[in-house]
Amino acid sequence: MHIVSDLMNVVVRKYLYVTLNGVIYMMYLNELNWKLSISLTPETQLAKATKGFNVKSEIGIFINDSEAEIELYINGAAGANREMIIFLDQFGAVKKNNIYRIRSDLSHMEGALKILRQVLDIPTVVLGASWVDNGAYYLEFLFNYSDMDAVSDLVLEKLIEIDNVHLNYIGPGNGVYEALAEANKRTPIDIIEIEIKAPEDELGPVKNPMGKEWVRMLKSNIATNKIRAVYFTGEHGSNVKLNYANTENIFEEYLNTRMREERILSIAEIDMLKDNTFRIFTANPAIFTMEYFALISEASKKFKDWKSVVKRVQPYGDWLQNL
Repeated sequence: MHIVSDLMNVVVRKYLYVTLNGVIYMMYLNELNWKLSISLTPETQLAKATKGFNVKSEIGIFINDSEAEIELYINGAAGANREMIIFLDQFGAVKKNNIYRIRSDLSHMEGALKILRQVLDIPTVVLGASWVDNGAYYLEFLFNYSDMDAVSDLVLEKLIEIDNVHLNYIGPGNGVYEALAEANKRTPIDIIEIEIKAPEDELGPVKNPMGKEWVRMLKSNIATNKIRAVYFTGEHGSNVKLNYANTENIFEEYLNTRMREERILSIAEIDMLKDNTFRIFTANPAIFTMEYFALISEASKKFKDWKSVVKRVQPYGDWLQNL
């Protein structure tokens, strides 16, 4: 089992090599090799209902300075019985393409939300996975060891004071690969790669302060208007630098806004920039793939000077095998 895990990690690391100016560099997404796992057990009707109906689903978490929401998704086949129909109606579920979507306000959980905002404000922290199981909301954050003190301080000083928030794990992890692999066990995932040729004015220091060659991972699976991400830069694999930045990208901002409006979930988004070309990798539950493509088409028509090409669409397992 350890041999298989090691081989998978080697495969993922190999894929993250990027050729820049004729030199091979490794952009260490697996530098996010520590993990914080917490769970929320709010005393809400929705949480109690998900426990009663044994709902297990990936969830989207949207948090900014003034808003906080959770997005819950249920396969349409689950709505066949009377009890489930009552549950879905009670919480205003929207059905589209045979997927029920429930949006719930979290603003009443002030203590927990303060912690979540503070966690995501730590420079290298990203939300690696989020799901609901047995009435509890699980959140796994990935980070680099350089922020271990900040994460530990938050746990020791703040987390223990909040009711209904539980610390499940803090310690070494296996990075982005492990997070996606575990999510794929819960929900079949597609990996979608889009290549976009950006206009020159989008690559200047105002909208792109991290330079013209980088890899980044978005901090959360439902993006805010700005691009909040951890950036990986550096000339050598042994000298990769991690930076946190809020940046702009009208194509992605539009796409992410529309995804939130249409209640489309992304497990994770990883972007690369090289030679004025963006490469966007999204890990989405497979049930959302066609809806995601519809939004890509919509964005491409709206921003005609952003030339987008679909490079690859594959189930997660096939993607690993065909790197």
